[in-house]
Formats: sequence, structure tokens, C-alpha cells
Amino acid sequence: MALLLCFVLLCGVVDFARSLSITTPEEMIEKAKGETAYLPCKFTLSPEDQGPLDIEWLISPADNQKVDQVIILYSGDKIYDDYYPDLKGRVHFTSNDLKSGDASINVTNLQLSDIGTYQCKVKKAPGVANKKIHLVVLASNKAGLIAGAIIGTLLALALIGLIIFCCRKKRREEKYEKEVHHDIREDVPPPKSRTSTARSYIGSNHSSLGSMSPSNMEGYSKTQYNQVPSEDFERTPQSPTLPPAKVAAPNLSRMGAIPVMIPAQSKDGSIV
Repeated sequence: MALLLCFVLLCGVVDFARSLSITTPEEMIEKAKGETAYLPCKFTLSPEDQGPLDIEWLISPADNQKVDQVIILYSGDKIYDDYYPDLKGRVHFTSNDLKSGDASINVTNLQLSDIGTYQCKVKKAPGVANKKIHLVVLASNKAGLIAGAIIGTLLALALIGLIIFCCRKKRREEKYEKEVHHDIREDVPPPKSRTSTARSYIGSNHSSLGSMSPSNMEGYSKTQYNQVPSEDFERTPQSPTLPPAKVAAPNLSRMGAIPVMIPAQSKDGSIV
């Protein structure tokens, strides 16, 4: 008889254990001020759970000076979220169908006063289950600081890489310009200036004049002057017309000879 009673009690314990249960483990969540905290609470039901479904979330403030207070409640297919003034309008169920087994909530715009232990309690007679979650709200945003540090590091590396690239590019351009100028100096002689050209021309003329003898000086000066395009040199010099002069023959009477008159010849060839 005692053995039978123990068997019956054991079966009852097993059946009770197979009833409603919350599958989400207890955990601690850290979020920065102003962010949104997701507090999970997922549960499963058993065929024996036939009563109405009731879900409530409670908060135990960190200062331990306040008793547990309900922050949101689901009962009779209705949601009540105006129990806790500090979280009014900032706490919501994440699922539209709580009977599907998801009683998770979101707490938006976190404040330091939201720090505490949150308890999810699910009831569906005869089953009852609850889980606790510890929420910590950080005043210095660690996630933001980490993200800012990573972004700053990446920007610094990008800037350094850009500076190195620009420096190398400038050096390559300077090296190329030097090589091009060097090749030009080797292949092409520099042009002569007008002054040096004039000096070379005058020097060559002086050397030519110095090497000439008096015999060919007349021809050289004629050649040089003939190169000057001037009307004065193109004109033929004309000598003034003079009357033909009569040349008197020498007095040969004194010499015992007969005097003879020698005719003079004019410019046009006529004898006067």
C-alpha cells in the first residue's frame, strides 16, 4: 500500500513538472542610458494547463526600499501598462499574440532609475512559472565609446594611408621630371642666344678681315657693300661732263722740228 502511494505521488510530481515552464534562462543585461532593453520571457504550455493565461512583469528596484511592483500585465486578453508611473509609456510586449508562448518585453529610453531585477511570471492553471532578469543601465555609453574608438582608429589609418600615398606620388613625379630634364640636356644642345650669335658673327668677320691681304681687300669690300640693299650703291656714279681740252703740241720750232697740232678727242669719241 505504501509503495502504491509513493508511485501515485511520483506520477503526480512528474505530471506537474511537465506543465507550464519558462525556457528563457536567468541572465543579466547591460544597456546604456537612452537605449532600449529587450527582456526575453518565452514559455511552453502542457495539455493540462487549461486555465486562463495571465502574464505579469514585476520590478524589484535596486535600492531595495520599494516592494515589487507590477509594470505590465496581461489578463483576460487585455494588456494593462499603467501600473508603474516611472515606466509608463516605455514598456511594451514584443509579441502581438501572447498565447503563442512569447511574453518578452521592451523597455525603451532607459534611465538610471530603471536599474533593478525584473521578474516574468506566467500563470495558466494549474501551471505557474517565473524567471528573473537583472537589468543594469550604464551612465558612460560603453557601446558608443567602443564604436567611436573603432571609427576614429579607422579614420586615422585611412588618413595616414592617404598621406603616404600622396608623398610617394609626389616623389615619383619629381623623379620623373628630373629624368626627363636630364635626357633633354644630353640629347638636345641648348639654343644659342642672340647676343652670342651676334658676337660669333662679328668675330668671324674680324677673323676673315685679318686673314685678307691688300690684294684681295678690294674685292672683299666690294662684295660686302654689294650685299647692302641701298639705292645709293645701286646708282652708277656719273662724272661731270667737261669740255674737251685742246692739247698744245710742244714748240718744236725751237727743237728744229715742224709743229704739229694733235687733235683732242671728246668723250663721245669725236675728234675736235
